[in-house]
Amino acid sequence: MNVYEQMKEAIITGRYKQGERLTEEALTIDWNVSRTPIRSALKQLEFDGLVQP
Repeated sequence: MNVYEQMKEAIITGRYKQGERLTEEALTIDWNVSRTPIRSALKQLEFDGLVQP
């Protein structure tokens, strides 16, 4: 499962609450990956309507 799929599941299951601020810095620590996959995942999640910029 890639970072996007894992983050999407975390949002859907409530790990991240509605209105919670998600920063690249915190997410790189949470997911133990660089900023590039985090940025890519956030863009896709935004396209899906699950996060706002």
